[in-house]
Amino acid sequence: MSKDKQFLVSVADVYMFDTTTDQLVMKGKTLISTALAQEIQNTEIFGGKGSQLQYDFNYQKMITATIEDSQVLEDYIALNNNAQIANELREYYIEETVVLDGSGSATLQETPIGNVYVEAANGTTLTIIPNGKDITVSGSEGSEVKLVYRYETIMDHITIDASKFPKAYKLVMNSDFYTKDGKSAEMQITIPQFKLNGSFSLEMTHDGVSTSTLEGKALADGNNNYAHIDIKRLNNESPTLAALAASPSEVQLSIGAGGDSEQLTVYGIRGGLYSNIIVPASELTFSSDNTSVASVTSSGLVGIASEATEGDKTTIRVTDGTVTDVVDVEIIE
Repeated sequence: MSKDKQFLVSVADVYMFDTTTDQLVMKGKTLISTALAQEIQNTEIFGGKGSQLQYDFNYQKMITATIEDSQVLEDYIALNNNAQIANELREYYIEETVVLDGSGSATLQETPIGNVYVEAANGTTLTIIPNGKDITVSGSEGSEVKLVYRYETIMDHITIDASKFPKAYKLVMNSDFYTKDGKSAEMQITIPQFKLNGSFSLEMTHDGVSTSTLEGKALADGNNNYAHIDIKRLNNESPTLAALAASPSEVQLSIGAGGDSEQLTVYGIRGGLYSNIIVPASELTFSSDNTSVASVTSSGLVGIASEATEGDKTTIRVTDGTVTDVVDVEIIE
């Protein structure tokens, strides 16, 4: 646990992976907001005089995530529809402004498919049948006209299929912790099964920019887990320990075993909500109070001394420089 006050700053970078192939399918870097929320339903059981609260039953734990991007990405639309982004020949509508020559003719940028619809100078709409890229508009010779038509070109295409719904992806969100001295740690949230709800909107206004949004829920994975949160300290400091616990805490070495020994494993007790850890021997110092009874190596291997006799006792000490634990050693026959 950090000794300094720490703060989660700014939005997270987001990555989504295919759960089968582990292929990266989306990367969000220009995000406006990223949010993770957990909800738990509960039922309160009352009974007895005065209807006292007897039990609070918890169920339906649910985790939701929301990702809002400052740009509109076709990836977001495709993800919400379980669709692929195809690159293919499609029809496209275009609006174009041309100046008609003295005979009322002009050449268009593209080759129209079907009719060309011309907005004449008097405000009426004329339907013109083109000849390739060429058109002729009678009565508007020498004027500028606006027109709409469709043509074919290669482009990216997304089909919103009424029978397709979004699938689950692995969602990874990376964010940063800061203290008064700057960035101190990175937090990574992984949701193995993130099921999009398929909702999205494109709001196009005269004075704004449309954004993209992904929303969904975490599904339980094969191990009944919703999500994993990992915090990587940037200074590579070892966790602060409240105590050490060597295992075994008592060692018996036998004279008759011919060089009997016992390997110690040292656990670091972090306290509070933190789980214990195995402390590497390289971060510890081992010593014996009486090396004529038993010695200990730098890796924590306790060995019987050649001159030890039955009933001899000593103590092995292990420390990380701050906290210490002891192991009682007894020599038996």
